[in-house]
Amino acid sequence: MALGGDAEALRSFADVIASLTTADVRFGGGDSAPTLVRAVEVRINVPRDAPADRARLEKELEEALALLERSRALLGDASFVKRAPAPVVEKARAALAEREAAVGSLRAELGRSG
Repeated sequence: MALGGDAEALRSFADVIASLTTADVRFGGGDSAPTLVRAVEVRINVPRDAPADRARLEKELEEALALLERSRALLGDASFVKRAPAPVVEKARAALAEREAAVGSLRAELGRSG
């Protein structure tokens, strides 16, 4: 990896960048823009306990469904929607959307786990 341009701010991180990227880091000159490392992805292969993972996901889904039902019940109460201040109703609607997304994500993850 060659870092050109004004990359002096990265010089103290050269060893770390090299070890994380398994690359030789060199500082060059020239008029080019500096190349900045913004993120490093580290992947670790961890043995998984599939039955335990599935049980955890099923429990999380059960809890998420209960929260989702509470949100739906709250917003289904016409008197709440009518009497509550608009910011409170909007917050409840945002919570409903987040909970629907969480349930969808958990169902998809369970589907992938077999």
